[in-house]
Amino acid sequence: YISGVHTFQYILTDANGCKDTSDVVSVRIEPRPTVTINPVAEQCATNQGILLSANPVVNGIPDATFSYQWSGDVTSTDATPMLNITTPGVKNVKLQVTANNGCTSDEVSTQVVVHDNPLAEIATKNLFVCAEDEITLQANTSSSNVTYEWSSTMPLQETTGSSIKVTPPNSL
Repeated sequence: YISGVHTFQYILTDANGCKDTSDVVSVRIEPRPTVTINPVAEQCATNQGILLSANPVVNGIPDATFSYQWSGDVTSTDATPMLNITTPGVKNVKLQVTANNGCTSDEVSTQVVVHDNPLAEIATKNLFVCAEDEITLQANTSSSNVTYEWSSTMPLQETTGSSIKVTPPNSL
């Protein structure tokens, strides 16, 4: 772009060769802002939400200020709005900014992938065992590419895997 004030005028010549010159008009050319939405890693569904942010700039104006217009799966005029991620799916987010010079950026967009949360339940239904008898506790899922981390109020011989064997001692 060519910023600054520029003048324009024209000369009109008719079929008879007669001429007239227009008035001079001044046009001030301001730089258009650009904006990028900061990337958001894939998320797991939560009621906490995720804070969005962006980096707007105006070339040649280091102290520019901006107004924000977020749209899509978040509607806000905040600089850093909260995106609702309570449900899984792909969230589409769009943003346009207007700088204090009056110029508006092109609309930019991004997607935020929100995954469903796994359901962790112990599938073992017999939850009564005598001391020194073994019980096997089984997780409820057979999904691949998952990890398990068991914990207890008593010492465990193993703490990973979809099932663990526990033998409660006669005394702790």
